[in-house]
Amino acid sequence: MRLHHVQVGLPAGGEDEARRFYGEGLGLAEIPKPPELARRGGAWFGSPGGAEIHLGVEDPHIPPARAHPALAVESEAELEELGQRLADMGYDVDWSQRHNASRFQRFHVLDPFGNRVEVVWPAPLIDPWVSSRPSAGRCQGRTCNGSCVRALSLPGVTVPFDSDLVKEDTLTDDLSVPRQRNSEMTGVVNRVRRAQGQLGGVLRMIEEGRDLADVISQLKAVTRALDKAAFTMLVGELSKKASCGAEPEEIAELERVFLSLS
Repeated sequence: MRLHHVQVGLPAGGEDEARRFYGEGLGLAEIPKPPELARRGGAWFGSPGGAEIHLGVEDPHIPPARAHPALAVESEAELEELGQRLADMGYDVDWSQRHNASRFQRFHVLDPFGNRVEVVWPAPLIDPWVSSRPSAGRCQGRTCNGSCVRALSLPGVTVPFDSDLVKEDTLTDDLSVPRQRNSEMTGVVNRVRRAQGQLGGVLRMIEEGRDLADVISQLKAVTRALDKAAFTMLVGELSKKASCGAEPEEIAELERVFLSLS
């Protein structure tokens, strides 16, 4: 069993403010509501890890004193980046309790409706990903101890780590496919999904004729997030190739791609 969603309230007509905070700010992707429920107003948002935050209209809306959702990020740098972005957008980010929990760091922020949201790092140890590593054997024709990752399969996408071992370049929604729990690659996926949510917010800003400086600032933030995702993937692949004794030509090709990003 896992958490599917949490429900928080917002006043009638607060959907656009919710999209700015939860979409542009937190980088969550908006989830279309079923037509029957959409008539009630509100908005739904999904996190990269699969949990959802549903905002429902309340009249009157009274923010809870203590109950709140908490979102987990994949690195301390991501925690700080997210807090800074929210502060730059004008939200009151509270770091006063950053180090008072022994298992994680955190900050708190109020959404536009007074609901408290907590963001923590590191993520909980309980994880829906199922570990799957290849048994010791051959990797690209060379002896390998099985420590390298063959592929990371996610719902809707397959990311090959070794083209010789991934025979078909296919997209899959098969939830029975074993998932590799790789913290760096999970962080990349989360970062890209968060950038996707931010980009949706940028499109809305352009359509609404928002201030050009604000639009460009958000576009730069998306670009930085995608650049970091690309660098992380390349560093991980270089490390894997080196540990498995890859040919110099393979290393040189990855180095060429790496330099093209700099």
